[in-house]
Amino acid sequence: MSDRTIPTTEDVLGYRMGTARRLPSWAEIVSYYEQLAAASDRVEIEVIGETTQGRPYIAVHISSAENLGNRDRLRESLARLWDPRTSGQQALDDVIEAAR
Repeated sequence: MSDRTIPTTEDVLGYRMGTARRLPSWAEIVSYYEQLAAASDRVEIEVIGETTQGRPYIAVHISSAENLGNRDRLRESLARLWDPRTSGQQALDDVIEAAR
């Protein structure tokens, strides 16, 4: 975590989550996650496409800075576990031992 202030949803939206009759718009949700990612090395946003209305379709990754830095390697490890037919038993055992 850095010295930056981590924004709360109330800081960004102007009201507490769960307030009656208040639902954030998609733009507000994306804005919150963008501000959160800017304030923390534990949050990354990945734009994975666009909605039919032209809005960003995002995935928010929240983890340790170390895991986020090794995300590609971790994805490769998970891919081996998803289809164990592509690896031998020793390779699978190694992945299981090293995976998070």
